[in-house]
Amino acid sequence: MTLMPMHSVRIGLFNIDFVPRTSWHRSIARLAQGSVWFGHKEISIPPAYQAVFNRIWQRIRRRELLRAGYRCEICGSSYRLHIHEVWEYDRRSRTQRLKGYRVLCAYCHRVHHSSYLVRRGDIDFLVDYIAEVNRSRGINIGRVVVSERLQKAYRIWVERSAYMWRINIDYERYLGRFLRLADVFLNYWIYVHMLNSLDHWLGFYEVAGNNPILLVIRRRHLLSSLKASPRFFVSDH
Repeated sequence: MTLMPMHSVRIGLFNIDFVPRTSWHRSIARLAQGSVWFGHKEISIPPAYQAVFNRIWQRIRRRELLRAGYRCEICGSSYRLHIHEVWEYDRRSRTQRLKGYRVLCAYCHRVHHSSYLVRRGDIDFLVDYIAEVNRSRGINIGRVVVSERLQKAYRIWVERSAYMWRINIDYERYLGRFLRLADVFLNYWIYVHMLNSLDHWLGFYEVAGNNPILLVIRRRHLLSSLKASPRFFVSDH
């Protein structure tokens, strides 16, 4: 399989960089919600630590909203604002590194997390929305071009989803002395199994073009605790 460039795909005002399937639910925002996931394995974070991460995330949210003037940084809307984590990917080290944030409205944010819609071919809404937002800002990009670039972003996502990425969040200074703890939660599987791959724990399924994507962690024995401090538990789902 020919390796593709791993940079984001630009569609006017949108920088499309779909998060790999193997990195879903592994972020600072997820720490604040109390769990991270590795396929169908949930890493539950003790309430005391969740409270700490939640306070940190709220500080990040306030900081970024203030920086952006409480407006979506793409369309300018002030409706239902989200904080979108922006990542860069080093294919050689298989490291996914936090490099900043964008304040996005719910609709612009959805565009950046819509690999599942592209996979099933349900992209009419995405294409129309991206073209319209660009047009409203004086950037004319046709629907055909938008569709082609979304498909390119999807192909990059397919390739990235074949690997287990080490999450690096050194960027976030608010984590302070909790950075190491956050790193352990987000990279649990790599640290426990000393692997940067999920080949032995993941199933496969085929997509168009016979490109395998690592899909779900096979149900194995219950892992009772992290081999580091503090202890926390892993449950089957």
